[in-house]
Amino acid sequence: SQPAALQALGISRATLHRLRSAGIIRDGVHSFRVGLSSRAPLRFNLPACALALQVHTIAMLAGSEH
Repeated sequence: SQPAALQALGISRATLHRLRSAGIIRDGVHSFRVGLSSRAPLRFNLPACALALQVHTIAMLAGSEH
């Protein structure tokens, strides 16, 4: 669930929203909806999310776009 993912990743809801808006956390890769509705609960692939955050952090520290 989203609250569990936020806690496991150590990020806030606002940060998750920014990461999704920036395309760092992508639907279908890092998250998926449990039902067909656009309001269905999100589930997260935590290892994939953690890896995306690590890659993003390394790229930011190196000063490159990824």
